[in-house]
Amino acid sequence: MALHLHDDYGDPHPKQGVPSKAQLIHLVGREQELDRIEARVRSAFSGTCAVGRNLPTDLVATHPDATKGRAAARLCEALGLSRYLAIGDSGNDVSMLLAAAESGDIGVAMANARPAAME
Repeated sequence: MALHLHDDYGDPHPKQGVPSKAQLIHLVGREQELDRIEARVRSAFSGTCAVGRNLPTDLVATHPDATKGRAAARLCEALGLSRYLAIGDSGNDVSMLLAAAESGDIGVAMANARPAAME
């Protein structure tokens, strides 16, 4: 299993004398092992982090607002778009697909999508 703590993205609001925190935790390992870890993380940290997978062998945890769904909504707002089409195939696309559907837009899971994206 490999673990990467990313803190090099830069804090948008750094405070003098306060060390930066990890902004993304990325685990790479066996699918079954990550399935167990994902279940534990979701249970223990529900609502305090976003958890996603774009491959069966990787797991990413970020701030709860650092999701593709949140990014799509903010991008639409910044560009003045009233509608958008979200297309995805992985677990980390679920928030974007749901956000599109919940706002009356269209969320499409590709035919070869992982089960989480198809739900």
